[in-house]
Amino acid sequence: MASLHGAQEDPYAPIERLQDANRRLQEATVRLKQSNARMECHLAELRLCVARLREKYPEPSDKLSPH
Repeated sequence: MASLHGAQEDPYAPIERLQDANRRLQEATVRLKQSNARMECHLAELRLCVARLREKYPEPSDKLSPH
């Protein structure tokens, strides 16, 4: 049996690989959430800029439009 075990992979190796993959997935999830939070912040800033531009330069009303 010892010779068979010597030829086989460590029985815990698949578990260790899964744990490593899970750790990397969790780290990637954290980075994705941080990136998403930054993008949400940028989006809020852009929406604020658009609102300010619309106040400063209101769109002409449809009645005044040459269409």
